[in-house]
Amino acid sequence: MNIMDVCSFSVLFEEISCGQNNNISPSSKCLPLQSCDSNITAHLASNHIATTSITSEHDLIKARVGLFNDTASDLIICPNHRFLLGKGWRSSRLCMARDPLQHCSKRHKVSSATLSVSQSQQIWQKYGILIPVGAGFCRQCRGRLTVKLQTDICNVDNTLTQAIHEPTHSICTMTKEKGLSQSTVDTDHSQGSLWMPNSQNSYTSTDTACTDNTDFISEKRKYLDSFLASCGLSPVKKQMRGDWTTSSDRTRNDYLKKAKQILQQVAEVPVPGQGDYLLNEISCLNSSATCSTTSEKMLEVLCTAYNQTTDWV
Repeated sequence: MNIMDVCSFSVLFEEISCGQNNNISPSSKCLPLQSCDSNITAHLASNHIATTSITSEHDLIKARVGLFNDTASDLIICPNHRFLLGKGWRSSRLCMARDPLQHCSKRHKVSSATLSVSQSQQIWQKYGILIPVGAGFCRQCRGRLTVKLQTDICNVDNTLTQAIHEPTHSICTMTKEKGLSQSTVDTDHSQGSLWMPNSQNSYTSTDTACTDNTDFISEKRKYLDSFLASCGLSPVKKQMRGDWTTSSDRTRNDYLKKAKQILQQVAEVPVPGQGDYLLNEISCLNSSATCSTTSEKMLEVLCTAYNQTTDWV
């Protein structure tokens, strides 16, 4: 039997031809899509796709063809479609945005953050165009994408804000009663909807069980991970337990690298597509303040030395 007569993706995704592929095993046999369970960790990492948003090879393939919420239990896939839609898919080095989201000449290099599952799904539902998970946008088009999807984000933020300010409810109570779990603000919404609990409103009740600082840090980390997932970045995998000043250079470099990723994405929220400029301005302000403080201390030391000197010979 011709392999094209069996593969469901010969119709679902005609851009790729059915056939064999020696880069994957089995190389010449069609399989049920649900049985595709190869390790995709390296592929997700290289394409900056959050491991919390896609957990299996068949889910990755489904997302790449727009079957986000479909169980696809009866689909059959050939080796070529499996490889080129899964682990063998490669992002272009140039911006992959398409009309009406494209605002560049297609010659701009992509930024480090890629299209998340939620963003790909929203674009598919809102504009009817399929841009694959892991696709790279240039900074300009990524900023425009944030603005385009801002309406949906604002609706989510308003819902969460109303829930936060309901009287006599602590953050823990709301989490149980309103279902404000990580999945609520994780992959259903796009970049920019970072919500944090207000300490004054959330921790004034004497009945709450969340007064412990560890619980508060855990809450903050959960919502930060949700934000990172919406940006197509991996979550915070570890938190420092020891002293920064006594940590090794390698350890500090790991935390610095992750912190830089986080700050870059946060800066894109108030100034879409121009986050780097904002971070540079903040860095300059901090440098100026440090320089001014150092100069004042140096002047104070010199004055003290001058006043205490009795012999200049």
